Amino acid sequence: MLALSVAFLMSQAGLWHSVRQASTGNRLLFAIAVGEWNLTPTMAMCVSMLIIVVYATILGALIVRTNRSLS
Repeated sequence: MLALSVAFLMSQAGLWHSVRQASTGNRLLFAIAVGEWNLTPTMAMCVSMLIIVVYATILGALIVRTNRSLS
């Protein structure tokens, strides 16, 4: 039931696009880490997830700061 509620809220808020973009970005970073940086698949997964988390944190902080300055 909780999963359906979250899915409904994400659908209403238009967040499916962001989830799809994050998934695509993670796959792209993984491919770059394995192909260009010669990392093992495990290390490439860790690095790509770390980059995505740092990016999301910075983007979230920027959104919160922008929303505070507008109100």
